[in-house]
Amino acid sequence: MTYNFAISANGSYDLFDEIEECVIDSSINIETEYLEKILAGFSLIDRGIPTLYEHLVTHLKDRIEEMGPERVSRAGYYLSRATNVHAGGYGFYIEMEKHIKRSLHEGKVTAADLAKIVENLLPQNLGSKEFQKDLEDFILLTKFDSPT
Repeated sequence: MTYNFAISANGSYDLFDEIEECVIDSSINIETEYLEKILAGFSLIDRGIPTLYEHLVTHLKDRIEEMGPERVSRAGYYLSRATNVHAGGYGFYIEMEKHIKRSLHEGKVTAADLAKIVENLLPQNLGSKEFQKDLEDFILLTKFDSPT
């Protein structure tokens, strides 16, 4: 819902304030898919207080292993778009980098996934220089045959 109102540019500030308060104060366990949508929605319109982003990141970091590397990179992309996020993304970027590196070395990343990861991270300059070099080296070493 948040994401849809954000991309349509039809949600009022009051609506987003209420959703924000509900997400932060709720004791209900929000599924990972919806945490990602909430993050995307708020970042697309650049709304949300730092507490909201910290709350979302805390829950996403706890579930990072259940998210594929492409989804993790997409969450990093949306997090980087929001101006109310503290440097380092509340530790998310470090965990994202570790997760993607591990997935690459365990053979869990397809050519299509790698293309999306690069698309999500490099324009935002996310990840350390070493990590970005690892992505490049992985592309060169594996010589993916599929088009990107």
